[in-house]
Amino acid sequence: MKAKGVTDEELTDLVRTMQFSALFNFLNALDNPPGDVSDLPLAKATRWGLFRVDPETGIPIETVGGLYESLLETDPTGREMRPRLLQAK
Repeated sequence: MKAKGVTDEELTDLVRTMQFSALFNFLNALDNPPGDVSDLPLAKATRWGLFRVDPETGIPIETVGGLYESLLETDPTGREMRPRLLQAK
């Protein structure tokens, strides 16, 4: 890509977008597992989730959900994954 004239900023934006997409899909799958998994062999014996736990006992006290909904707020550029403003070269 560099040989084709892609700038470092453009590569950074591409990588950040790919990272965002992967993390968004993972977090979304935590809340909304794809398809029907109830017939998978481990589904009947395994349960998983993300919880806030009591600091003293370690017992889950609250489900943490919807993390994908606030992911845009974590963009270190502050643009919430919006494109850079185009600048004249």
